[in-house]
Amino acid sequence: MSRITILASALAVASLAVAVSGAVAAGPAPISVKGTQTAVDESHGKYTVQGDLLGKWQMTGFKVNYAGPDGGFVGNGKELFSGCRDADRSGACEAGEPTGTIRLSFVYWATYNPKTKALLKGQCVHPVLGGTGVFKGVTGVIHMKDTPTPSGVRTTYTGTLLYGGSSTASTSSLATRELAGRNARGGCGS
Repeated sequence: MSRITILASALAVASLAVAVSGAVAAGPAPISVKGTQTAVDESHGKYTVQGDLLGKWQMTGFKVNYAGPDGGFVGNGKELFSGCRDADRSGACEAGEPTGTIRLSFVYWATYNPKTKALLKGQCVHPVLGGTGVFKGVTGVIHMKDTPTPSGVRTTYTGTLLYGGSSTASTSSLATRELAGRNARGGCGS
């Protein structure tokens, strides 16, 4: 083989690698989400979420794995989010915003005061199992953190979702809004 043939072959392989990496980069981009969760009917596992995700959050199963005299608690289960990604943070699911359902599993761990049974802190991790609508094929994870306050427990969430309707353009504008409004609150495990 001549040097010219080897050079031409190397350039062709390099061009193909650039084209393939460009095609991969043009696919769905991760979307960061954060906000709060509010109990609607805690005894029936019904909540709402506000922030980047907007809608209903339903616990569909729960099992206690450990509840010790030391105040330690661990449980796991499944949940279903129904709503939208409020891309413009208007507080409403508007036409054109990603809408559907997201199925999740979760593991929750908490520490309670052994004497008063009051929550000291709680956290959970929610791996995404799938979804419907725009969220069909969604992957990702959401973290939540329960913090006791004088007016009750405050639940915050942060996470990352990847789905067919996510794009680099929406990630960039969302990231800009997040950086502009960033505060010290975190999500589960942060």
